[in-house]
Amino acid sequence: MDAQLKAKWVEELRLGRYQQVRGILEDCGSFCCLGVLLKIQGVDVENWRELQKESSVLPVQNGAGLTTTQMLTLAKLNDDGELSFPEIADYIEANIPADETDPVQS
Repeated sequence: MDAQLKAKWVEELRLGRYQQVRGILEDCGSFCCLGVLLKIQGVDVENWRELQKESSVLPVQNGAGLTTTQMLTLAKLNDDGELSFPEIADYIEANIPADETDPVQS
């Protein structure tokens, strides 16, 4: 996963700007952890439901570099209701590797 995107995602999950919702990417301004990622990527919220109908691959996978297993694990952590966004952020930091490319050296 892109290191800068990962850092921004973790930060947003910890800041408390988003209400957490379970079982759906977004509902009335509340988001699941993957919905927060889509939001910070600039994916149009209005199109999410259409995107979900058309493809089993969410923009999260295409734009963020998450594997299907990672995405499903994060959805489960969010939807089971036991972890808050800050706790999910801790999980992401510990378990989702960031790209090791250093843009300064590239």
